[in-house]
Amino acid sequence: MVRRKSENAGTSSSKKRRIEQDAEEEEMESEDEGTESNVNTSPNKEAEVGIVERVILKNFMCHGRLDIKMGPNINFIIGRNGSGKSAVVTALVVGLGGKASVTNRGSTIKSFIKSGKQTAEVEIQIRNRGTDAFKPSLYGDSIIVQRKFTADGGSRYVLKSHDGK
Repeated sequence: MVRRKSENAGTSSSKKRRIEQDAEEEEMESEDEGTESNVNTSPNKEAEVGIVERVILKNFMCHGRLDIKMGPNINFIIGRNGSGKSAVVTALVVGLGGKASVTNRGSTIKSFIKSGKQTAEVEIQIRNRGTDAFKPSLYGDSIIVQRKFTADGGSRYVLKSHDGK
């Protein structure tokens, strides 16, 4: 009996040491996180940069023109089969520089042009506010990433301010 008690006592003290070490490591990690930048961790406050605010599609996949305003938190895209839900996600991927082949919707960028049209366009408006804003004097509160592409396979990007300049 005495032997069992000493074994258990040893185990519980080693558990205590492990718990203390884990707590110290977590405390050190949380201190490190606080020094990185002013990243918003509050559940009630919206992020100031990097939020997709709006997506505009012109002659993209099945859409002649589609303008979607996004909310600041989570957005759900719902609809019937064939209504173009995946077109919005595909537009985000190719509009922000992803390859057409990773979308599993087309192998080249020209395959996303609406049938019968020669050009297509994707515009993505991204929030650009606060202390982490990218060149706020040039772009203002939003940056618009515009990608135009043609049936011959050509493509170009333009970064614009919120007012289109």
